Amino acid sequence: MQLRTTLCALSLGAGFCLPAYAAPCPAVTRVGISDQTDGQYRRGVANLVIEELARRTGCRFAVSWFPVARLHIQFSNRQLDMVMASLRTPGRDETGRYVPYAYTQFELLLKDSVTGRFRSLAEFVDGSTARLNLPRGISYPDAVRAQLERLEAQGRLEYVKDYGVVFNKIKVGRAEGSLVPLVVQAQRLGPVGLANTMQGNPITEAPRRLLGAYLSRTTLPDSVYSSYAHTMADMVTDGTIQKIYATALGSEVAGRVFSSGTREILQTIEY
Repeated sequence: MQLRTTLCALSLGAGFCLPAYAAPCPAVTRVGISDQTDGQYRRGVANLVIEELARRTGCRFAVSWFPVARLHIQFSNRQLDMVMASLRTPGRDETGRYVPYAYTQFELLLKDSVTGRFRSLAEFVDGSTARLNLPRGISYPDAVRAQLERLEAQGRLEYVKDYGVVFNKIKVGRAEGSLVPLVVQAQRLGPVGLANTMQGNPITEAPRRLLGAYLSRTTLPDSVYSSYAHTMADMVTDGTIQKIYATALGSEVAGRVFSSGTREILQTIEY
């Protein structure tokens, strides 16, 4: 990555330096997240990433929470300028430009009482009677969706509002598991009292994928997009994103998230 210079804002009395690629800030950048527990915003990864982006760019961000199913509807309707913790899809690319900053991978998370260890979702569908609950609006790989259709046909799958509802229903015995990324497991299992009663199983249908932010093609000028994309790339390059994951989730989880390094993230970002 090329060496970049900085422009210091001392003449304005700001006392900080802005990157050479910094653009004039919008009045406010409206950000959507779906990271919430028991009705309260968490000081989680998405919020910490936005706080650092604001600090480095000097721009103002307003963060709002939405259920996963509504998050990208709000984005496509131009009610949001940016959404966090998103998987990339062709449909979302039509309305937004993708800036990855981490990785994610769905695991088959099951209560310890469920018999068997499953290497694939197909094995689980064929070899168990356990039920899953899933949040609406999640983008799953085609191979996962094919098995979910089989599971739904057997009456063993229910879609609900969000992960909060998923874990509450598991806790009261109305389901035995879900498909849950490692980060969500780290955030939510402890607070709902399930940390020592469930195990995550990597499945062959759900490989590791990039996780990132979508920035609006219509509500954010190209110059602002470029400024935010460069800044987030800097945050990955200098290790700030990895430190944020470690702060929010612990060093063990952060190490697993970034176990394959950051090259794919940085090569995917378009300026």
